[in-house]
Amino acid sequence: MFTKNLTKFIISLPKRDLSILLPSLYIVILLLGFLLTVLFYVFPSLISCSEFLGKEFCTPTGVYLSFMVSIPGYFVVGNIIGDYINKIPIAISFFFVVGVSILVYFFLGVFLQKVKNGEIFKKEATSKLVFFTFIVLLIILILLVI
Repeated sequence: MFTKNLTKFIISLPKRDLSILLPSLYIVILLLGFLLTVLFYVFPSLISCSEFLGKEFCTPTGVYLSFMVSIPGYFVVGNIIGDYINKIPIAISFFFVVGVSILVYFFLGVFLQKVKNGEIFKKEATSKLVFFTFIVLLIILILLVI
């Protein structure tokens, strides 16, 4: 039932190319987070508390929103530059996180577009997807071991 509803939802997505729509939406949400962070200084009650990876934290809502949409970038970049995190300036680390998140949302859009067009369930596309998934998981495993 869930898969059927998800397929209907993906097919009903707008005609616009999803590989452009998702990164654009990410940037808009990031800008909204920045605006909410600036508004925090005017309205100090704009605070969100949450629990992430077993630790509870409270932060301005804009920072929280930006963090939540940038989680793919934090996981990838955090594993790559984890040992050098204290040596890299915050601005450069931020641009790495945003860039990787944009790439993740771009590839997610490409994947959803292929599902929407029915290309992903063809035999050759499925084998490519399995191979691509294996390569990505292998890279993640290597990053976790290093």
